[in-house]
Parts: sequence; C-alpha cells; structure tokens
Amino acid sequence: MVYHEIMLAKFLVIVGSLSAVTLFVVLQLTTPASIHPVGLLGVFILIYAVSTVLSTAVVYVGSRILGRLLVMLRATRRAQTSTTVQRSYLYGTVLAFAPVVMIGMKSVSSLGFVDVLLVIAFEVIGCFYLWRRQ
Repeated sequence: MVYHEIMLAKFLVIVGSLSAVTLFVVLQLTTPASIHPVGLLGVFILIYAVSTVLSTAVVYVGSRILGRLLVMLRATRRAQTSTTVQRSYLYGTVLAFAPVVMIGMKSVSSLGFVDVLLVIAFEVIGCFYLWRRQ
C-alpha cells in the first residue's frame, strides 16, 4: 500500500470509530419521539458512516482473501491484483446506502419483499456502474 492508501485507511478507522461511539451515545440518550428532525438526520448520517466503514473493510478484506485463494487454486506464483482501499471505499459507499434506505423505508411504511428487491437492484446497478468505470 502506498502512503495515501494508508492515510485513507487510517482516516476511515478514525471516522468509523467516532461515528460508532457517537451513534451509541445518541441511541442511549434519546428516543425517536424526543429527538429533533435534524437529530434524526444526524442518526441516519452516523448509520451511513458506520456502514460505509464496515462495508469498505468487508470489500477490501474479501478481495484480498479471494485473490489469495485464486493464487492457491491456480498453483501459480503470480499475484492476483486485489482491490485497493480507494476502490473498496467506492464500493463501500454504494453498499452502505442499502441499510440506510431500508431503515428509512421501514420508518415511513412497511418494508416488503418488493421493496427489498428494489434496493438490491439499486445496489447491483451502482456496483455495476463502478465496475464499468474501471
């Protein structure tokens, strides 16, 4: 990893940790009835930040593991190029939007099977768009 990728990874860890702690404190100190609408927006932003960091980590670690498995299965020494932290972050931002959308949909109305399929379709289209931009 080069310097800017290490700094991005450190930044994501710090932001994710601070967001998780802040989200925990807000959820412990307030109720949905007592919080201001701007506070609800803040909760959704914190959920998105935590989801982004977690999905970025899953995508990055998953690509590294998959790359090593492919090298082992092919029995070659040529290293498979894994996804960079920046690329994982792009995919992570798209994938992290799904929980926020589903929580928002559940808070306004019921979350049905068709709604979940539409969110999955949105995620697939977003990831496909990022994949094609390579």
